[in-house]
Parts: sequence; C-alpha cells; structure tokens
Amino acid sequence: MCHLLSYCGCRKPKEVGYNYINIDDCYAEKTRSADGFIIEDAVRFKRGMKNLTDEIHALGFKVGIYGDSGWYTCAGYPGSFGNEMRDAKTFYDWGFDYLKYDNCA
Repeated sequence: MCHLLSYCGCRKPKEVGYNYINIDDCYAEKTRSADGFIIEDAVRFKRGMKNLTDEIHALGFKVGIYGDSGWYTCAGYPGSFGNEMRDAKTFYDWGFDYLKYDNCA
C-alpha cells in the first residue's frame, strides 16, 4: 500500500501523520495447523507475515494485526479462544507491534 500511494502521486502516509499499517480480518487460512497455530493465507501472503512486517518496518511504520477472543473472527477465520498465548507469541514472532482484539464469536 505504501509503495502504491507513492506510485500514484499521493502523499506518503508518513507525511500525513500515519504511524501504523494494520491488517484486519481474513489474513489467515480457515483452519489452524495440525499443532494449533494460525497460518497466514498462502495466496494473499505468499512471502509470509514476517517478511511483510519487516518490509513495513523498513518503511518506518509500525504494524498491527487483528485477532478475536472467540472461536472465530467476525469473518469466520480462527479466533483465539483457548489459544491466546499461542496466538500472542505467533503475532510477536511475525513481527507485529499492535493487536486489535475483537469479540465477535
């Protein structure tokens, strides 16, 4: 997104006061891995979440991600119920700075 804005001649997000780039719902696969971890969507995030957060950090931004306290997110992806510590560590390992924590399901 940051690169796209600069290509279209728009002002850069940092110049207008943005500090975070946040990813909302629908970034994960619909099911967890066999050992219970959230898996980033292989089509949308081919190079992985860690690579994405590294690139965004290199542009000078902090990065946020979405989670849900229920069994499922608002869009039906895996929520964190019963996996709170595992998911927090996953988000940390992926390089996220901020967590938007919803309560849909």
